[in-house]
Amino acid sequence: PRQVAMYILRERVKKHLYKGSPYLKPLDIRLINGKLCLPLRVSWLKDKPLNLIPIDYVSEIIFKIFQSQNSFNKTFYVINQNPPSVEKVLKYTCAALNISTFQIVDSKEFFIKPKTFLERFLLRNVREYLPYLEIPEPRFKDGNTLQIIKDVIEPPVIDSDFISKLVTYCVQSKWGKEIIKYREIETDNVSV
Repeated sequence: PRQVAMYILRERVKKHLYKGSPYLKPLDIRLINGKLCLPLRVSWLKDKPLNLIPIDYVSEIIFKIFQSQNSFNKTFYVINQNPPSVEKVLKYTCAALNISTFQIVDSKEFFIKPKTFLERFLLRNVREYLPYLEIPEPRFKDGNTLQIIKDVIEPPVIDSDFISKLVTYCVQSKWGKEIIKYREIETDNVSV
């Protein structure tokens, strides 16, 4: 396997770019068979369902609810009837990003072998999403919603193709790096 030398640099330490600098943190990242191998462990709930729902599906349901005569004075929850697990979403995302060796482990493992620099770096950057990954999600009753939409609106399947389109959109739109201007980005003939 070919090893890639990679460093995460902070602005204040760029002046210390000489060999052997104590400010640089080498990461054990390898390319094996064309896949980026990141030695990452996370303690997320792998079987936990993620209530992922595309916004266009939600907006269709809201529109149907507003059109319905039976929607007055009721609560409506829009949920995914067949939500993917955290493990599946991680697997699909890693496949879309061409990453391997990303593992979901029991939190006790971090007492045996503490988190690496790369694992701490990842957790700092996804901390806003940790409650969705580490805490069991409540299950809402969607009976009122199902009575109105019945079988008219087909729920989307969250699979590897769907996640791949999301990842492609995020990369092309520079998600999180700049303010997204109102524009359409084409990904495999699908407007996102």
